[in-house]
Amino acid sequence: MSIKPKVALSQDFLLNLARLPAAVQGKVLKWAIRFQTDPTASGFHYEKIRAARDPHLRSVRIDGDWRGIVFVPPRSDLYILLYVDHHDEAYRWAENRKLAINPVTGAMQVVLVEEVSAPHEPVAPAARRSTSRRTSMKTAGPISMLPAIPRPACCS
Repeated sequence: MSIKPKVALSQDFLLNLARLPAAVQGKVLKWAIRFQTDPTASGFHYEKIRAARDPHLRSVRIDGDWRGIVFVPPRSDLYILLYVDHHDEAYRWAENRKLAINPVTGAMQVVLVEEVSAPHEPVAPAARRSTSRRTSMKTAGPISMLPAIPRPACCS
């Protein structure tokens, strides 16, 4: 017996859906209902987004111009609708996003990944120990992102 896949809708998906013209909203809602019924159906063609930071993000065609950005799980039955927009805008949105599950809070986080051009100064060991990693995770985000998060002036 196989487990039926589940589909979740992210806040970004819902917020962007609300901004779309009414005619497009109808198309997207019709597509989303079909998608929620069975995200593994053969009618959905998942396209890899080559420039995406997250290897699990895929684009799915809604119509000739509109795309949905979906998190396709590597070993899970939970698909997540993350974003919807015109083709190029949807791809640009996906390029710098990474989905992570916060190990402390369990919350899904869509993280905007940006390049940091200025090198950060080394932090004294005592300053590093002043805030626990668990506390940092509650406020900062995924562990993989901690090296890229600038440290406050007090800790430099």
